Amino acid sequence: MDLQEIMSKGKEKLFSLGIKQWVMLLLAGVCCLVIVFPMGDKNSGTINETDRGHPERELYAEKEPVQETNYEAGLEERLENLLSGVEHVGKVKVMITVSNSGQKNVLQDGSRETEQVTETDSAGGNRHSVSEKKEGTAVFYDIAGESVPYILSETYPEIIGVVVLAEGSGTGSVDLDILNAVQVLFDVPAHKIKIMKMK
Repeated sequence: MDLQEIMSKGKEKLFSLGIKQWVMLLLAGVCCLVIVFPMGDKNSGTINETDRGHPERELYAEKEPVQETNYEAGLEERLENLLSGVEHVGKVKVMITVSNSGQKNVLQDGSRETEQVTETDSAGGNRHSVSEKKEGTAVFYDIAGESVPYILSETYPEIIGVVVLAEGSGTGSVDLDILNAVQVLFDVPAHKIKIMKMK
């Protein structure tokens, strides 16, 4: 079968399609066009002319400190609940310390202006400097009527120490179970975990 025959059979099949098939074909074509040429504001997205010093609207990420002060308290409560369920451990109190507050990478909608300056001194030397100025506001979206910032990524505070007070502490096997559980959960080295007997 040569190309000419294939083309003629294809034309025959195309013209023999019913109205439903034509509508489906048209919808598939429109979907392809929307995917290839998405609609929206031409100025949104990352700018590509910043090196010319033109301020334009853009989306960029801005790092902000994590506002959740209950992070450690939540971990302490979960660890207390877990360890108190272990055989021979009894009542448990936990304290967790962290080295920083963590960061949230928040999506920003704003403008960025870049200025490049090249200076030549009398001796023929060149000096090139670039300065950048960003202005913007966080991008928000609604969840159940509440406006929430759009978080691109989040780093949690680093745990640097754990103290566990347990009623059943003092025996090697109980202390070892507690130590292993804390190490597995928080990836904290053994010398930064202290287990003591509760009075």
